[in-house]
Amino acid sequence: MKKTAEMLYIHMSIFYPELSNVLSDVFIYEEEQKDGRILRGLRFKFPIYMNGRNVLGVDWDNESTDETVCLLNKRTTN
Repeated sequence: MKKTAEMLYIHMSIFYPELSNVLSDVFIYEEEQKDGRILRGLRFKFPIYMNGRNVLGVDWDNESTDETVCLLNKRTTN
């Protein structure tokens, strides 16, 4: 395992231990790819809906994906 993969593994295990409740496997390239990717794929413990079907994993070598990030805040009323 190369330095980039080791750093990702350490970061995920320290800061995101709850991911083990969601992910069954994380596939990491040994070296960073030309496009900057280090994650090769993910496998989930339950089906997710993606591209019109339920799947148990994402393989970025065979998929084209879009990413959306959303920040949710809880509002309190006085």
